[in-house]
Amino acid sequence: MTLESFFEKFELFADAPDAVEKMRELVLRLAFTGSLTGKRPPDDGVPVGWERRTMESISASISSGFACSRSHQVENGHVHLRTHNISTLGTLNFDLLVRIDPKMVDPQKASIRAGDILFNNTNSQELVGKTSLVVRNYDYGFSNHITRIRVKDGIFPGFVVFYLTLLRNSGYFAHLCTRWINQAAVNTDTLKEQTIPLPPSPSRSGSWRRWMS
Repeated sequence: MTLESFFEKFELFADAPDAVEKMRELVLRLAFTGSLTGKRPPDDGVPVGWERRTMESISASISSGFACSRSHQVENGHVHLRTHNISTLGTLNFDLLVRIDPKMVDPQKASIRAGDILFNNTNSQELVGKTSLVVRNYDYGFSNHITRIRVKDGIFPGFVVFYLTLLRNSGYFAHLCTRWINQAAVNTDTLKEQTIPLPPSPSRSGSWRRWMS
């Protein structure tokens, strides 16, 4: 789809289910192919003026959570986020919260804060790679099937979430993951090596922030 056809069909997109998320994804696709600026990307697929960085290089920390069995679940315990709490739309889902004995909580992984990125590292092949943005602070722990990413200052986490979501929706993580019976995984080392195209600094702090908010 071209930028012109996108605007021609804007009203149809606006009335579709999950319209905002779908339009954001489409704009990312257009941006990465150079369709928004008219400048086609070079052979490495990065739009002119952008740079490709590894996830490790843009992150202050990347760490998976901790495991806790069903036997340690208690009423009114410490919230322990699981894979079902990460939606396919880049947001967190709190419809069902698992609570565990506070004595089982890893203090280094007992909370998440605004700007954190939660990446679903282990799931079915179809769902592995789900990614959500944390929009406020929570005293919530998280499973070993979830990786918490904290990006460095100057990197907008919402942009990273939408790019990782774009990759999952395209089947990238389903192809990349390690697979075994009924389960697939993208380990921390593999995640660190993944690259992301970043727009020039003014775009990162300005127009992209307004679009993703």
